[in-house]
Order: sequence, then C-alpha cells, then structure tokens
Amino acid sequence: MKNDILYSIRNLTVEYQTRVSPLRAVDDVSLDIKRGEILGLVGESGCGKSTLGKALMRLHTGAARITSGELWFDGTDLMTLSPRQMRELRGARLGMIFQDPMTSLNPVQRIVDHLTETMLTHGDWSEKQARQRAEELIETLGIRRERIDDYPHQMSGGMRQRVMIALALALNCDLVIADEPTTSLDVIVEATFLDLLKDLQREFDLTILLITHNIGVVAEVADRVAVMYAGRMAEVGDVYEVFAEPKHPYTQGLLRSVPNIELDAGDLYKMQGAPPNLLAPPTGCRFHPRCPYVMDICPIEEPAFDPVADGSPIPHKAACWLYQEHPETADIHV
Repeated sequence: MKNDILYSIRNLTVEYQTRVSPLRAVDDVSLDIKRGEILGLVGESGCGKSTLGKALMRLHTGAARITSGELWFDGTDLMTLSPRQMRELRGARLGMIFQDPMTSLNPVQRIVDHLTETMLTHGDWSEKQARQRAEELIETLGIRRERIDDYPHQMSGGMRQRVMIALALALNCDLVIADEPTTSLDVIVEATFLDLLKDLQREFDLTILLITHNIGVVAEVADRVAVMYAGRMAEVGDVYEVFAEPKHPYTQGLLRSVPNIELDAGDLYKMQGAPPNLLAPPTGCRFHPRCPYVMDICPIEEPAFDPVADGSPIPHKAACWLYQEHPETADIHV
C-alpha cells in the first residue's frame, strides 16, 4: 500500500540575497501534500506562495536559495539529488503551470514542438508517437488538433493556459504545481478552466498544488487549504472546515474581506495594517501587529503550528496562541 503523502516539506527556508541582508521569503515551513488531492495555497501577494512552489521544483537560481529544510517526494529526498537528476524528475513526475503562459512559452516555437520536445527528452518515444500523444492531449483539453501547429501568439490566453497544462500532463506527472493559473483569464474562461482542472484531476489521478490569492478559486476546487502569512504557515485544514470555522485571525480576516452578495452589509470588511517587511519581520507571531486578539505573549514568542480541532478526520492546524496552553489564553475562545 502506498503512503498517502506524496510530497512532504519539512522546516523549509528559502532566502533571497539582497544588498541589505538575506530576506526569508519562506521561513521554516512544514506541509504535507496528499496523494490525489487538490491543495489550495493562499495568502496575500508577497507572502511566499510562489517562492514555495518553485522551491518544491528546486527551480531557484541566482539570488534565491534553499538554506535549510527537507523536501521528500514519494520517498526520495530531493535535496540530495544532483541538478541533472532534478531535470530528469521535472516533466517526468513533477510539472508546473506558471502564472503567465505567454512568457513561459517560446514565441518562435510551435505548440507541437513545445509538447514533443518534453516527451522526446524525458520519455522513450518516436517523433510520430510524440506528435500523436500531443494531439490527443490538446484535444482532451478542448483545442482542435489542427491548432497544434500554431504559435503561442495565435492562441487566446485560455488556450495558452491549456497548452501549459498539456505540458504538465505530457508524461503523466504525479504532482502538478499550478502557480496563479487563472490570473490572466477572464471570469468566463476561468470558470471553464476550473471545471477542466477538476475533471483532469479525476481522470489522470493527479495531485495538484494550486497557488492563488483568490479565495473563491480554492473554495471551488480544493480539498484542503493552506494559508500563508509573511513567509510562514498560518493555518491548514479541510477546505470546508477552514471556510466554515477559520481558526487563525488572519484567515478570519481574509474570509471576511471577500464580497458576499448574500449579506445585507453594505461595507466591506477591511483588515487593519499591512503585511510586514520581510527584511525586518515582527518578532513572535508575525501577524500580531494586525491582530484584533493580540496578547502580551504574541510579540515575544512564536506560536507552534499545532492541531486546533479535536476529532476532525483531517488534521486542522493553526499557528496561534489562542489555541495553545498559556495563562493569557485560559478564558479566551475565538
């Protein structure tokens, strides 16, 4: 029987070297991605979501580097693999859909060449077999076969995004990391794309990490949701449980900020303050300068990322002093 954890992240830290000092975009993050699930990763812009996604593929170069932590993919420690071994893994078992397909696709290369190049590089295919597989893929994704000889600029944004999905599926990847895949799409195309994503997950038994700042997208397709704030994990749990009873004050603020046409309130909720500067983050809990429940312990000591809901079949965790043993929290219930 296979382990139900496909990808395990342990105490991961990713830093960017700046002229002032190292900036920790991902700080001591631990998270499990279960086999066959869609896990939504949400948070404000700049919280470290995309940096975490690239780290899972070990794609960081230049000023960015993983400084500590472990990345275990299906029992393999990715931190011990050579660059060549990682290149062999990407495409074959790990796929990524980037934010903007127009900048991710080669403008002077036809769609068929994008797809067959991936298959010829990583698999044992003839050119004829690779083209046939490419045609079948784009047809499955709703693009006519004859469009496979087009160039990226001849396709709409939604079609280019489907080509990016086809690249991730070309070799039947186990895990697809989708980084803001609906950012460049209008609402009609976005809805179609999300339906397609769910269908593909069922058809190909995919595991998907969906990185987005759009809470509605996560509510539509995800099985679980993980919430990041200022480079750290704030909350993770079953999507219905987290949306119905968010535990972390930051998650509560995020959900209250989403417009709801079923409510009579005319004014939108506005979370106080702004995300911190990661070059000089707050001490203790990083959300404490904006938190309505802040206590004396919050700026002094960082809370553990521990379970907060007893009896839940899917672990629900939050990094908040409101749910941990401390004299100040004895009579508080949020």
